[in-house]
Amino acid sequence: MGFCYMAVKQSTFLFDVRGGINQHDKLHVIPDNQLRLAQNVEVRYGGLKKRAGYVKNPTTVMGTSRIGSLYWGRKTDAAKTAYLFGSEGTNVKFWDGSAWVTLINVGTAGTRWGYTIARGNIYMTSVNDGFFMWNFINPPGIDFVQTLYYEFVIAHVDRIWRVRERDNPSLSAITKVFTNYGAEHMWEIPSTEADQWITGIMKMHNQLHVFTKQDIIRVPGYGPSQWRRNLVDTQAGMWASRSLETFPDGFALYLGINDIYMYPGDIPTAVGRPHIQDILDDINMTYIENACAMKIADEYWLSYTSRSGGGTVNNRTIVINTSASPWAFNGPYTYGFEAATVRRDTTGEIAYFGSTSIGQVYQAKSGTSDDGAAIAIDVQTKSYMLNAVQRQELIDLAIFGEISEGSTVTVKYKIDFASSWTTLGVVGMSASGAHEGYRDDSTSTRTYIFHPIKFPDGTTGRFIQIQLTESSTNAISIHGIEIRHQDAAFRR
Repeated sequence: MGFCYMAVKQSTFLFDVRGGINQHDKLHVIPDNQLRLAQNVEVRYGGLKKRAGYVKNPTTVMGTSRIGSLYWGRKTDAAKTAYLFGSEGTNVKFWDGSAWVTLINVGTAGTRWGYTIARGNIYMTSVNDGFFMWNFINPPGIDFVQTLYYEFVIAHVDRIWRVRERDNPSLSAITKVFTNYGAEHMWEIPSTEADQWITGIMKMHNQLHVFTKQDIIRVPGYGPSQWRRNLVDTQAGMWASRSLETFPDGFALYLGINDIYMYPGDIPTAVGRPHIQDILDDINMTYIENACAMKIADEYWLSYTSRSGGGTVNNRTIVINTSASPWAFNGPYTYGFEAATVRRDTTGEIAYFGSTSIGQVYQAKSGTSDDGAAIAIDVQTKSYMLNAVQRQELIDLAIFGEISEGSTVTVKYKIDFASSWTTLGVVGMSASGAHEGYRDDSTSTRTYIFHPIKFPDGTTGRFIQIQLTESSTNAISIHGIEIRHQDAAFRR
């Protein structure tokens, strides 16, 4: 009596995971280009890589209190001078290239400020402190309206619109500021219910769009005689005012009560569920109004307070790649922000966000660490089918990727939907741990096939799920995994 073995087979995974994460479908029916979890990695065609980190920029702190708001804008003059503004504690400041300069120092601590630039001036509003203007010459500016206090401000059709008054959150005021400030027009969306209070404002398709927690109101027209209130009766309003971001393709994204919504100017559509339902369910609703977003290129970065992460400030970030078809979800990333802005000019984009504890501004997508701290990745694949008919005996597993000296990747697996992970081994991501190395050209990073890890004798199954974890300040790129297996032995 002996054993008979079939030919050795190879199964390759992770070469194309640009579909992002999928937390809805059963593990074995998730598409091959999607993952169950992609914590702190960017997914793409050709594998995945650890996300970039963040660095201090400017390195000088704004102050000792947490940052309440950030805004980057250009002066509307021939020079198009760029400025970075922010609020910290009781102050509103701007960065002059070497130091933070105070514009306003009479603010209420912790207040979130709104900003807009028009006709050579910047307009700043605070729901607690009033409405200010600075002409970029003589700080601290002019207090326009001392009796009315609004949370949001935007320039539209030669007017400054201020929205959500402190004592009447359904009130919006339109000030004709470009001709001796003009007369003030008061518009109100009548409601005594808290979920109809205004939560945000934006302009798109030459119209103004006003958000409440339930609905969206479109305001077309170029003057008081033309303005109309067109209600989009959606029941899918915006709950987090700083989650709103617009995209050049003619749509906006924002966070509602239970999902992320895509708004093209008429009817919003939920885009998060069911793909990232576990992440959405993890949002701590007590602090949903702290959620904050920024648009980097074609990506939507949404930061929120997670239940699993604990605490009372934003501590997780999910990224939606809107250029993928269909859209791909990355994350979560294990850091958060509650104030953000993006600088856009001929040199590209620089994304800034504020610390949730002190007055430090950071630059996102920069470096290989989080301000010196290690970035920990956790990648969990779908459950791949090796062979539906015949149980497979697993032989070994090899990783193909770019090296980072001193890094180690821990590999775990589940066979046939097991309830817990089994550790397979550790891959040393270094030249000494490589089986073979390749170089695409004379300047490219060297890419290696690392020495395979053997499965324990007698490991058999039809499905396998893989987990990869690593924590360091090094860059990691994984372009694929190969598993060798064969039909399980049978006696004859």
